[in-house]
Amino acid sequence: MRTLVIAMAMIFFGFSSAQAGCANRSTQAAMNKCAHNSYKSTDKRMNRVYRMAMKVQKSDHKQALRKAQRSWVTFRDNACKSYSHLGDAGSIRPLLYSDCLARLTNERTKMLELQTLRF
Repeated sequence: MRTLVIAMAMIFFGFSSAQAGCANRSTQAAMNKCAHNSYKSTDKRMNRVYRMAMKVQKSDHKQALRKAQRSWVTFRDNACKSYSHLGDAGSIRPLLYSDCLARLTNERTKMLELQTLRF
């Protein structure tokens, strides 16, 4: 039953596009490592975009962006910990966690990219 729940969650939520390169891995450990590396790459990109957004913000807006980003990181980490509990009984949990981190981080990066624009 637990396997069915995990499979349904994976179908419903899907894997991130970064995860697609991990599909050809032959062991769960290799898939977990690939997913973690994909997340780390995504996180580095988000941090670069965040620094760019901070540079173009007016000084009175920088504090609000910094506070929002810190709150968002806390939200992301907690949301993905909760989501990854679907895999409590098996070795898929790290993959679920890393994939969730990558997906949410990609979404946040898109939002931050908008804040790098100058009008």
